[in-house]
Amino acid sequence: MNRKSAFTLLELSIVLVIIGLVVGGVLVGKDLIDSAKIQRTIKEASTYQNAVAAFKLKYGALPGDMTNPADFFNGYTSQAQPDGNGIIVSYQEGPDAWRQLSIAGMIDASIADSVLCNGGGECTYYDNQGQPTGQPASRGVDNGVWSIGVQSSTKRNVVLIGGPSTSWGDSAALLPLAASNIDNKLDDGGPTTGSVRQETATGSCLASGDYNLTHASPACSLSIQLGL
Repeated sequence: MNRKSAFTLLELSIVLVIIGLVVGGVLVGKDLIDSAKIQRTIKEASTYQNAVAAFKLKYGALPGDMTNPADFFNGYTSQAQPDGNGIIVSYQEGPDAWRQLSIAGMIDASIADSVLCNGGGECTYYDNQGQPTGQPASRGVDNGVWSIGVQSSTKRNVVLIGGPSTSWGDSAALLPLAASNIDNKLDDGGPTTGSVRQETATGSCLASGDYNLTHASPACSLSIQLGL
């Protein structure tokens, strides 16, 4: 009589253990990737904070806000009309700020997904959709870009990590959990207090005044003060 083959309890247990190890490894791997992205985003923010501080120390003015850029950068023409008031106005002086930081060698043009520079060294950044943004693409946040400007409630100059948009902070790029982790590492963890703040005007970034940690899609943008 033929004996039918079947899994024994021991064999089934071994299979379940292997499946558990595989699933656990995948989850741990994802956590490591997410953690690396957060650390990269924090490093990018620090790079821009240091770059702006070095620029002001060298040229006596903030990038984008300086009224005489042609005195330092041959043939430079500002896209906006800078007023030298110590405030970088986003989407007016902001694009010039990135260009001047790049020309001055304070930031590396390779941080953008792509960059086109003319003979005078003036550069235009492009997002991952090929659209000119005047701002660097993030290496830490998928589809994220950096803006530079003034935070509305504090009137302090900041860099902002969000999605490609023509409206300050309206396009989110961060999961609320990631935004919370960045805020806790750099500041007080509060989305509406301190030097790191949530800026998204719409969406599901917050719940009951705190980061909506159960929301599973990008809903937040963060402003990080430059200290200048």
